Amino acid sequence: MSEGEEPLARWRPGPFLPPTPERINRLPKWAREYLHHVDTFVGAQEVQEIFNLRDQNRALIKLIAELKADKRRLAKRLDEEVAARWKKEKK
Repeated sequence: MSEGEEPLARWRPGPFLPPTPERINRLPKWAREYLHHVDTFVGAQEVQEIFNLRDQNRALIKLIAELKADKRRLAKRLDEEVAARWKKEKK
């Protein structure tokens, strides 16, 4: 080992082989996409933002479902009131 070089063990934690394009290309598509996704997000701040956006998305989907249920309930109640008035006016 020449001066200025660091031992390979420092860069390879554990008994794992270093990733090479050939090894990565042999992985299934989902694993390659996951590695690419992890590689593109380098900081914890970006990861935290992704989780926050995911949680916000879930909350918004839940809110939309609740609003749709309220809309159906109110529409049904309005239809019943209109039908009751119509019957009353007919008499």
